[in-house]
Amino acid sequence: MKIWVDLTNAPHFHLFKNFIKKYNPIVTARKQRTLINLLEEHDIDYIEVGVHEKDKKKKLLASLERAKELVEIAEECDIGIAKHSVELPRVCFGLGIKSIFIVDNEHAEHQNRLTLPLADKVVAPEFISKEKLAEQGARSVEYFFGLCEVEHVKNFRPNQDLLDKFNLEAENYVVVRQPPVYASYFSSRDFSLELVNRLKEHVKVVFIPRGDVKIFDENVVVVKFSDTLSLTFFSKAFIGGGGTMNREACMLAKPTISFYPQELLGVDKFLVNAGILKWTTDIHEIIDFVLNLDEDYSKIIRKKLEKLKLISPIDVVEKLLSEWNTSES
Repeated sequence: MKIWVDLTNAPHFHLFKNFIKKYNPIVTARKQRTLINLLEEHDIDYIEVGVHEKDKKKKLLASLERAKELVEIAEECDIGIAKHSVELPRVCFGLGIKSIFIVDNEHAEHQNRLTLPLADKVVAPEFISKEKLAEQGARSVEYFFGLCEVEHVKNFRPNQDLLDKFNLEAENYVVVRQPPVYASYFSSRDFSLELVNRLKEHVKVVFIPRGDVKIFDENVVVVKFSDTLSLTFFSKAFIGGGGTMNREACMLAKPTISFYPQELLGVDKFLVNAGILKWTTDIHEIIDFVLNLDEDYSKIIRKKLEKLKLISPIDVVEKLLSEWNTSES
């Protein structure tokens, strides 16, 4: 069984890195600097295909061109696997190749309507809105009690060299992640720069923007194209306007607060209800959270995670591959 894995964003590397080492699939990767850096740092062979665009028209044209290029690669494969790749389900469907599609964002309306109806199997956390997935055209869904980020931190080894690189001290800085301002589903005001300016008066801040941002302040470090998982691991707390990195921080048992300004995803609502993730858009509450952290906070989070026994979507993917392989033999 020849497997194809398509990666379109840096978090997808963390989701599939263990799977790639185990199954040695054909790997395609969209040109995105952090993703490419991670693949090369871990000596993973890949084929670079396509680019990421921000403008709607350019996004469409880039996606169409990328799909054309992927056809030549995919036609020799038996199965395609991806998370939130718009092109993989379309290419697999067109070539008559089976596909497994991992999804944890029910608010990505445009992406989901283009992909879910075409996937042979959709793999999704059971905390996601099942009604939404059905409306978006998902045909056959395998739900699991867990999160993609469980896989992200599995066998994770933090890179302490980054502390020297950015002149940081462990547990003596906070990480702030900008909201997904370029995503089609994001329509709110971004106040992350205001938050950074307020936080820097109290603690050193590592700011991870989505685009080009320059801040000239000795108490702020702007980081792009780096190992953000390691920076999160050594931080005092993580403050995120998005989703994936918030959940990664939670899985690392770091004190984590979300300031995502729209309705939370089902996976994030689950973590809030479980007492693992905090959520507020009030800057005063965020600062209070950071300044008044209990020394045992991480221990409490770790115990809650152990009780939940969350699993990875890759466990489900491997089960499906085994079933399909057995049925074909």
